[in-house]
Amino acid sequence: MKEGGGAEGECEREHALGVLLCHSLDACKNTRFGGLGVAIFDRATGRRYVSSAICPKDIEESFARGGYIINQLELLAILTALLTFPELFRNRRALWFVDNCSALSACVHGYADKFDMAKMANSVRLALCSRGVQSFFDWVPTDANIADTTSRVSRKADMSSVEEAAWNLLGLPSEDEWTPMVFPLVSALHTYDACAHLVPHKRTRTY
Repeated sequence: MKEGGGAEGECEREHALGVLLCHSLDACKNTRFGGLGVAIFDRATGRRYVSSAICPKDIEESFARGGYIINQLELLAILTALLTFPELFRNRRALWFVDNCSALSACVHGYADKFDMAKMANSVRLALCSRGVQSFFDWVPTDANIADTTSRVSRKADMSSVEEAAWNLLGLPSEDEWTPMVFPLVSALHTYDACAHLVPHKRTRTY
């Protein structure tokens, strides 16, 4: 997996990689729920795809340290994108925009120094390989991440006027066209525990 260097040179990288898909992914953690949002722009067809959901309780409880935190949710959003749109990704080149540095690091390195993040990073790698996805990961500021809206609202009616205006400007689909999000089984995540243990435990580089 490749690491980006910010917004500069985006056009040159896109041309060099022949990127067909452009992704924004995000998660939200508050006192009521952990939300996930995915927004996908298919550069080959011009179509847009959106998915939004609240993290299931069993997955929430599988995270370490007595509950989930935002880093796990951000990485889970990337995994759910691959599970929700498997055929869209198959044998494609993908440019991923992520606004969480821990999730970005886990995707670039394929590992993390926290075990629950490490096994999800393995899950992401295996999902990418099984679908033949060539990926380029880059950081995006939160304020520029369109998926930030879908991680905080479960329906378009809950958007602010500014959020709705931006949504319409980008030509994103209406609420009835949002794709139901597909989550991994907790038992499936546990099967990657052994894979995570095979990787030397070391601190990854901080962005």
